[in-house]
Amino acid sequence: MALGERIRELRKKKRMPARVLAERVGVHIRHIYAIERGRYRPSLGTLTKIAQVLDVPPAELWLDDGEARETVLYEYVKRLPPEVQRFLTQERADSYLMATQELAVAGLSPEDIKEVGTTIARLLRRHGC
Repeated sequence: MALGERIRELRKKKRMPARVLAERVGVHIRHIYAIERGRYRPSLGTLTKIAQVLDVPPAELWLDDGEARETVLYEYVKRLPPEVQRFLTQERADSYLMATQELAVAGLSPEDIKEVGTTIARLLRRHGC
């Protein structure tokens, strides 16, 4: 199922109008409609907010949509320290993304999550990976 279809399905399952989702996410309703129709690929930050509002793990939104998954992973991985980028295979990137999304849902700040990435990079360097 495509990313936008999945978002629409979850929103309707919760009986949430698109207007309410847009307000809670902090975007215009046209933005939500464009995402749901597959006309706009949202940022990782917007996807995370949508997942929080819909009360689902962020990965649940995009794991069934290969193109969305690749877009999210690319956007996320390019922000990581170079040592971590070189270490990550596709499977490791999926796991790392899901783990850090869970940290965000648990309340860690973006700065704390970045520190997790920096710590992983330091450990990789220490162990020659």
